Amino acid sequence: MKFTSISQKLILYTVLLSAAMLITIAIGTYAYFRHTTEKLILGQQFATVTSLAQNIDQAITTAHNALTSVATVLPPKALKSPTEAQVWLSNRVGIKSIFTNGLFLFTPDGKIFAEEPDLGRLGKDFSYREYYKKTVSTGKPLISDPYLSSKNNHPDIMMTAPVFDANGRLSAILGGAIDLLSEKTFLHSLTKQKMGKTGYLYLFAQDRTMILHPDYSRIMKQDVKPGANKLFDQALEGFEGSGETVNSKGQYF
Repeated sequence: MKFTSISQKLILYTVLLSAAMLITIAIGTYAYFRHTTEKLILGQQFATVTSLAQNIDQAITTAHNALTSVATVLPPKALKSPTEAQVWLSNRVGIKSIFTNGLFLFTPDGKIFAEEPDLGRLGKDFSYREYYKKTVSTGKPLISDPYLSSKNNHPDIMMTAPVFDANGRLSAILGGAIDLLSEKTFLHSLTKQKMGKTGYLYLFAQDRTMILHPDYSRIMKQDVKPGANKLFDQALEGFEGSGETVNSKGQYF
């Protein structure tokens, strides 16, 4: 009887030990594959975002190069007459498709000399704009920070190319504006692209200003406070990579 009791206990202990070992192995296997899968997904996400960022950077550079190239063929006679300047701008078919919120010729003191399309704003002063101030102060082409357009109150970026006369004096500034909300812009697709089932893409500036976001009401706002999204904060500090976070709306990603 005692022998039977001992045998039963041994069997029970063996079963329990085996079960514990199997559970431990299962947990370890699950943790390993979870870690490996998570690492793979994060790596793929980072590669995707990196590729998108490079494409956007290339598109912006190409657009700006196109504008600066066009500025080099601006005929001097166009700067003597707003009518001539308007005709010349109207004929810039190639870059008009890029700059969805218009092309502009500014005088050296920041007033509109001509714009395409013509909105009857000849002489309107834009010398208060940062893109004008920085272009004049540096004498170099510029890509502005986003700002609210005076035309439609949409967020825009302005690209500029200074034009100099034979004596090296500033004679005009050629500008091209891109409406960030326009469906015609190369940036528009960014707000429509999905990452998985619920993920999305957005673009923000170093000062926390939202440049592009699927929720248009958040554009041009600084609504992500420090600490609200730790991965967002890390990105502003120079982190490059992918990870899990809780966004400013309390959603887990």
